[in-house]
Amino acid sequence: MTKDLWVYVVLCCAFGYFTWHFNNYVFADDFYCYDGDTCYLNNEPLRLLGVDTPELPSQEGYLAKYFVNDWLATADSVEIVFSGRRGYYGRQLVDIYIDGQNLSNVLIERGYGKVYGYRE
Repeated sequence: MTKDLWVYVVLCCAFGYFTWHFNNYVFADDFYCYDGDTCYLNNEPLRLLGVDTPELPSQEGYLAKYFVNDWLATADSVEIVFSGRRGYYGRQLVDIYIDGQNLSNVLIERGYGKVYGYRE
């Protein structure tokens, strides 16, 4: 994967809203996670790379969703790294870093998800 295909997007929390800085970045009016491994950025579906979390409406699925959204609500920084690829359902495949930690790895380490697919 060439560096040109990676788009770095940094979200910063300010007054309860996400703000974006210019220079290869986009403004985000709305960012949230629908479940543990699917998030939305301005209504664009994003799929986390390397992790699979239980589906909603299972109790485990809600636990993963609430863990991610609670962490986002208190985060100092959120970075979304686009892979330039789309998944089976057309979602952008991304890595998300919350306060410098890879969200997929944290979900797996804490038992909210399992390893899924492969990473380049």
